[in-house]
Amino acid sequence: NSNPINPIQVDGEVTWEFKKCVRKETNVDCSFVLTTTNDRLRYGLNLNDETKMTDRQGREYFVNYANFVDIKGNKGTNLIHEIQKGSTYNVSIDFTVPVSVTELNSLIVKMVWSGLVKFNNVTIS
Repeated sequence: NSNPINPIQVDGEVTWEFKKCVRKETNVDCSFVLTTTNDRLRYGLNLNDETKMTDRQGREYFVNYANFVDIKGNKGTNLIHEIQKGSTYNVSIDFTVPVSVTELNSLIVKMVWSGLVKFNNVTIS
């Protein structure tokens, strides 16, 4: 089971639902579904070093690239999408993580204008 202890995290008017983190060799792809209570909101993911995973030993792994619905961006970019109430939005974030790492202490996604979401105790499947 790859669900963290709290699979739902809220950032202001946006709810993040953790789906899974799946390994493909040294790449780990984590997927989420976003919803909002706002009628219309410009929302941005910040793919900097604050978007990261930390393993049980405290080692950090940083984002390679991410997809926010139909927009793809590499590390160092912002992914900005307009979201609205009544729809769901898929996000996937890719990290490079050694094959020996199967559990994460935390997974943090940083936003452009608002705060961040943090998922604790994530298992990589």
